[in-house]
Amino acid sequence: MTNEPEKLVEKFIADNKVTYPILIEQSDKSAKALKVNGYPHAFLVDTKGKVIWEGHPRSLDESVIEEALKGARVPGTKLPDALKSLEPMLTKREFGKAYQATKNLLAGALSDEAKAAAQGVLTSIETDVTNLLASADTAINEKNFFAAQESLRTLTKSYATVPGVAETADIKLRDLSANVEARKSIKASEQLAKAIDLESAQDFDKAYAMLLAITTTAAGTMPAASASSHMRDIEAKGMLGFDKKCAACKEQGKACPKHKKKPK
Repeated sequence: MTNEPEKLVEKFIADNKVTYPILIEQSDKSAKALKVNGYPHAFLVDTKGKVIWEGHPRSLDESVIEEALKGARVPGTKLPDALKSLEPMLTKREFGKAYQATKNLLAGALSDEAKAAAQGVLTSIETDVTNLLASADTAINEKNFFAAQESLRTLTKSYATVPGVAETADIKLRDLSANVEARKSIKASEQLAKAIDLESAQDFDKAYAMLLAITTTAAGTMPAASASSHMRDIEAKGMLGFDKKCAACKEQGKACPKHKKKPK
């Protein structure tokens, strides 16, 4: 991902014979959300969806990658013709439906190749379920309740008919709903996402006010700590009072003397 001009990116692709996809983002929304301050910057995500390393790609040791690949599977693996009926379900992320359909196909007459592929589909879905449940438990232990809720909602939406999933995920979601601290943290996380969107839209005063409210109403939570960090960043960069219609503000890349405000 980059925010560079399209022609420059096209030249880089041609010069380096790049075959992987590159996304051009006009704003710096992703960079801010991921706290990227320089390029290139890489993230390594393990099979549970957790970022386990970040930094300059040249400093990433291959042994770290090998460890992260344990339990991973190749996406988009081509299925035998006998299993083609599963592809629309997998594409639509209807994994619970695909799981049951695969079980039905295995009960019929399949070639050894198709049986092996079908078993691979089942194992893959079961691994996803295990990883999502583990991610939810880890997030709950770390009091990252919003992330836990997202993992559990993914399970109830896409994997509900996998044996045991609906019961387990529903129980955990009910526990979160009954937890006052969790409810407060989740609401604050949702507000934090809106505040970050306002930052990206250069509505820094509105974003700052929302961030300040989060630090007050959700004090002691992870989103409150993140909100404080965003507030310090806005202050340090002199963006309070920034008027995106003001030529001087735009030219200086921060609030000009006429519009500059002091932190509350």
